[in-house]
Amino acid sequence: MYNAPMSAEYSRVREGLREFEGFLVGKKIGFDIDGVDILSPQSALDELYRRYGVRKTLNDLVRAFEMDNWLKEFEGEKAPKVAWEIWHSREVLENSKSVSGAVSLSRHLHEIGIDPPRITSRPAFTRQWTLDFYKKWMPWVPLENIFMQADGGNEISHNHKVDSIKLMGIEIFFEDNPDHAKEIVEKTQALVVMVPWRWNIDLTPVHPNIVRPWAPNHVGYNMRRGNVYTAYNALARHFKFI
Repeated sequence: MYNAPMSAEYSRVREGLREFEGFLVGKKIGFDIDGVDILSPQSALDELYRRYGVRKTLNDLVRAFEMDNWLKEFEGEKAPKVAWEIWHSREVLENSKSVSGAVSLSRHLHEIGIDPPRITSRPAFTRQWTLDFYKKWMPWVPLENIFMQADGGNEISHNHKVDSIKLMGIEIFFEDNPDHAKEIVEKTQALVVMVPWRWNIDLTPVHPNIVRPWAPNHVGYNMRRGNVYTAYNALARHFKFI
């Protein structure tokens, strides 16, 4: 008797999510890679500790380039360059694990016929390490669905992600970088849903085309940071399926 209301609510949410899946089948969806599929930030922090003995957690990453400040003590003016090299090093990218929920969500979407393209600003020289990750962690993801710069060496084209989203007609994009989210909604027709992390909950702008899975006053808000399902469920709520 006492479990009936909970069971009814659970059934309602389950049914809503099934309807949401059918809705998504007809949409063009895209995923960012770092912070959405791949937990490269944690791997970068591990490499920082290995090289300099500086122990930081993901909660210390209050903005994307926070490592620049941590390295000033050791590298001075070279800190931004060294931080960039750490983030894009073979040690970091080959040892990165998956973001919580990313593997199971990707497998589930694949099983219902959705294989979203992965679109990243990673430089071209990291391509093989990126492909190796997907071969290991998400082998069902077609490698031709991973869109990176084909050339440019170690240069990052900040237009690559936006241009690709626009060219593919992406309607929904999963993102973690607040600056990229802002640029995407300003320059494309895509709706951006944020995967919540410490580095975006205070910096993601309020915009009608950005779905933020946290309350306006997020202090004390029960939210699973760094979990792709948090973004997925927020998207279902945005479209009023749950």
